[in-house]
Amino acid sequence: HVTVALSGLGGDEVAGGYERYRGALLGERLTWLPEPLVRHLIRPIAAALPDPKSGRQWAQRLKRFTASLSLPFDERYFEFICHQNREAREGLLTDRVREAISPDEPREIYESYVREVAEADALHRALYADLKLYLPGDLLTLMDRVSMAHSLEVRVPFLDHELLEYAATISPALKVRGMRLKHVLKEVARDLLPESFIDRRKMGFSAPLAVWFRGELRGWVEEVLAPTELAR
Repeated sequence: HVTVALSGLGGDEVAGGYERYRGALLGERLTWLPEPLVRHLIRPIAAALPDPKSGRQWAQRLKRFTASLSLPFDERYFEFICHQNREAREGLLTDRVREAISPDEPREIYESYVREVAEADALHRALYADLKLYLPGDLLTLMDRVSMAHSLEVRVPFLDHELLEYAATISPALKVRGMRLKHVLKEVARDLLPESFIDRRKMGFSAPLAVWFRGELRGWVEEVLAPTELAR
């Protein structure tokens, strides 16, 4: 019975709502840590942590965080948003494919956008990269396909160009305040929504693939990825 719906997509990119923003900024505060301490103690301990059977991603996030501790902000954020590092990407490709494409292409695209806002604050550079890459390349594409499959029109008021332009003028300190994400948006909405909604823990919308692949889908995964199947 609904023909048009409103989506909150863009709120995280407009006001600083992703956990990775917090992690990238926290890394800036820890640049004083000696590299030998990071390399020989902190990283090995984090790398040895097992992934929780619950599917929660805290261990993976901690591994990525410690692996990128010594990097400059823009490089650190790139590592946060990559699904695989360069070595992993290369390892997935045959020699013939590697000759035809560049394993560094994702980094080159990311850096081209970051250069457009090189003078901006670190957080705003990350927000801009997500506006240019994550939203059109993932979230908006997914929403468009799913909504159109059900003849539903979905609109995204947070991505109104005038609102985006205005949000870019707001101090980054009002977006991620200390360790509090989306501070300014929460304060704007505080008189409109219940406190329990405003202050609740962020809940992502990712599928628990790790749990499924270890559980009910394990047989299917092992069948699809069997050496004989991959060779064929």
